[in-house]
Parts: sequence; structure tokens; C-alpha cells
Amino acid sequence: MRVLLSEGSGLTSRQVATRLGALGHHVEILSSTPLCLTRFTRHVRALHKVPRFADDPLKWFDAANRIATARSIDVLLPTQEQVAVLSALRAKLAVATVVPDFTALHRVQDKIAAWRTLQAIGLPQPASVVVQSKNELADITQFPVFVKRPIATASTGVRRATSRDELVIAAAALGLDSEPLLVQSQATGPLAMVQALADRGR
Repeated sequence: MRVLLSEGSGLTSRQVATRLGALGHHVEILSSTPLCLTRFTRHVRALHKVPRFADDPLKWFDAANRIATARSIDVLLPTQEQVAVLSALRAKLAVATVVPDFTALHRVQDKIAAWRTLQAIGLPQPASVVVQSKNELADITQFPVFVKRPIATASTGVRRATSRDELVIAAAALGLDSEPLLVQSQATGPLAMVQALADRGR
């Protein structure tokens, strides 16, 4: 199968490329930068430059669709946040993809929505609160905590705070006055990463 990964910059993309390649699939990747992590695995046959997704998701989609068609790709597989535009515009995509329905995706797409969804179904998670103003930060008294933008990667949208002063600085740096933030207590225990598999549409 000829597989095109939606992004080449993350560890998930590298892991998926390595596994697909080991299973004998032809793997290509999309990236806005030529120096992306996944490029350096021997399983990637080609890298295709696309517009940066965060700058213009629709331009990214058009480029991805064009490349997938030109390269006779069997499936465009989202490995990062591109899943949102692929889900929303699935009917316009010229090749197959594996994405959830956009309504379902919207319930977990950002950190605050995901927190609310997990809370609604009763899954355990660290103590959390959504804050919308600096005044609400005074209610947080247990540290350390992680301050998170609703949508951003860990390197750009998450800060750890070990004190009230650090919390105020982190919240300001992440734009508390312009959008709500999720503040979560630090969880203890082993790290677990969850990925999903698709099998015949399930």
C-alpha cells in the first residue's frame, strides 16, 4: 500500500513510518520543513513540502490532496492535528483516509473539550480547572501544575508551574486574557501513550 503521512515532524509520525515500512508499505510524508524527524528514517521514500498547517489549514489540505493524487497514494494517514481538516473535508479528499466523524472529533480536539468529555464519561484524570481570568488563578493552591492552551503542541502550549508566581507567569505567557486555559495537577505514575488502529472502517 502507498501511504502518505500528514506530517513528518513528530515522534508519532516516525513511529508510524517505521512500522508501516517494516510491514512492507511504501511510505511518503508531508512537511512544511525539509528538516523533519521522520525524514531520517530509512522507511520514508519521499518528502513533500506543503504549507505550514497552523498558518492555513485549507492551503495545507489543497496541497496534500494534490500531492496524494499525483503520487497515486492509497491512503493519506493523519498523524497530527491535520486530522481535523481531513475529517471536516473528507468528502473533498481524492484518496482514502482514516478519520473519525468531525462531530466526534470536535469533542476531543482541544484540551478543554477533551477534559470535559473525559469528565462526562467518568474517566479518571488529574485534578483540573479551566481558568478565564488572572483572578481565578488564586484558587489554585496545589503545585506543581501544568498550564495548557486549548490547542497547541507541548513545546508551544504547555508550561509547568511549581509556585503561584510561576503559575501567573505561565498563564500570562500562554495568553490567559485572550483565551481560557486548562490547569492540571501533575499526575504521578508511568507514562502511557494511546494510539488508535483502524481495521476495515472500525
